[in-house]
Amino acid sequence: MVKKICTKLGKEPVSKKIKLNPQVIGAGFSHSCIIVHGNAYTWGSTAFGCLGTGPSYPRIIGPTIIDMFPNIGIRVLSVSCGRTHTIVLTNNGVYAWGSNRYGQLGVGNVIQSWFPRNIEFFENSNIIHVSAGQYHSIAIDSNYRVFTWGWGVHGQLGHGNVEDYNVPKIVDSLSNQEITWSCGGHAHTLFLDVNGNVWACGSSVFGQLGTGANIKSSIPLQVFGLPEKIINLSTGYFHSVGLAEGGRVYQWGCSPSVLRAAAHAAKRRLRSHVGINVKCLFFLIYIQITFEYISITLIVRSHFG
Repeated sequence: MVKKICTKLGKEPVSKKIKLNPQVIGAGFSHSCIIVHGNAYTWGSTAFGCLGTGPSYPRIIGPTIIDMFPNIGIRVLSVSCGRTHTIVLTNNGVYAWGSNRYGQLGVGNVIQSWFPRNIEFFENSNIIHVSAGQYHSIAIDSNYRVFTWGWGVHGQLGHGNVEDYNVPKIVDSLSNQEITWSCGGHAHTLFLDVNGNVWACGSSVFGQLGTGANIKSSIPLQVFGLPEKIINLSTGYFHSVGLAEGGRVYQWGCSPSVLRAAAHAAKRRLRSHVGINVKCLFFLIYIQITFEYISITLIVRSHFG
């Protein structure tokens, strides 16, 4: 299907083939959302309004329909959940609700929203993909342009700085790439282009960018360590996963459980050092975990290579 697309960013209408790859289920830190027949159901913690069902006395509730959408004839197409916010793509634009502490809802300077709020920035855009990181959000339009907003202290928004944004902003450095998919971790973001190349920005303390270094980047960098064309991506807190065209799964970074185990092991080893101060102790633990990550990366890479 071919449609005419005209965005509010001043570009002339162009024809593009629109491809939607919906996510019908999403999970945040303590809440979940599923789409059934165009309706969104949420459950879990009601903190910060992340369920979108309005103020609720119970702190935890079971699956509940967000009746605002069917009441006004809107069908929900795709969903993604951050730690305390939710973003959905509908047949009437992009909506978000929950905490807005870092601007992750994209609706300007508000504290939080108990109900879904339309992101007016996309009023005249044709968005085909939305994704939520821990405290930031990503959207892609049918012209393959990428928009990010929310928490940006680690450079995960890809704007070349470490600022927070409370409204969507186009990622200029990806303007020459045809991006079709994205996903956000705790403090990093991955992008997938039409050729199966992976791009990454944000924190890389544990190698979650896949660039071979633990240095953060505030602009997307291409990940060159993948020997196959990637067709899908996913992120955890501090790790990333890519599904290759041939069915192989590649992963890089480190999971929170591994970090906790490594920290406990490092603490036990360092307790025998007499007279070590607290700051030095934490520094040594950090170095220990970082080098353990690097060895894990080499093992995984050699296994799949």
